[in-house]
Amino acid sequence: MAHIFAILIPYPSIDSLSRKLDNNIYKIDNLSDKLDNLCLIARLLQIDNLFRKLDNNIYKIDNSIYKTDNLCGKLNNSIYQISNLSEKLDNRVYRINNLFEKLDNSVHNIDNLSEKLDNSIYQIDSLSRTIDNLCLIARLS
Repeated sequence: MAHIFAILIPYPSIDSLSRKLDNNIYKIDNLSDKLDNLCLIARLLQIDNLFRKLDNNIYKIDNSIYKTDNLCGKLNNSIYQISNLSEKLDNRVYRINNLFEKLDNSVHNIDNLSEKLDNSIYQIDSLSRTIDNLCLIARLS
């Protein structure tokens, strides 16, 4: 019975099958080309995205460099100001040291004057006792 069905179902010819195979191979080649093109486009898009990211990173780096330059400029100005303040402070310390030296000299002079005053008071006391003694002698005589 299987032989009967085999006779009833017509077999396609080899030429027909060959043409269908060629068409399928052609379609597969076209699909393969399209897939290759899509892969190429995808790679190009990835590369384009990578370049955009690279450009953004370069922009960020440039901004960082600009900000760093500004900070360096501000730092240099601060260093200059600190140097000027340090110089002014050194001058004031020098003046203060001179004032302390003058103060020390004044204290030394005051000590000398105080000693002379003490000597003068001692001499006045001695003279006063001598005068008192002379007055006593004069009264007694």
